Amino acid sequence: MAVMPLLLVCILLPYIVRVDPPPSSSDDLFSYYQRFLPKTTADEESRIIHAYDIIFKGFAARLSPEEVKAMEKIPGFISAEVSVVAYLAR
Repeated sequence: MAVMPLLLVCILLPYIVRVDPPPSSSDDLFSYYQRFLPKTTADEESRIIHAYDIIFKGFAARLSPEEVKAMEKIPGFISAEVSVVAYLAR
């Protein structure tokens, strides 16, 4: 009997991630934000959708819930919330 490989589907959701400002104002924000992404994404195209730097420091990225859980342990992490689009009814 042939054994079929198990295909695990990883669902990536858009998250808004808030972080502390970088330790030095000369740090490149995009590089700083990349530090918060799991190492498994290093070889992939960046999952960062948008970088925020005026109202708060952070970024929007496509992440799995497990990746967000791992990110919570990184110093400088503040919060992550699933980004949703809300439509207003007329």
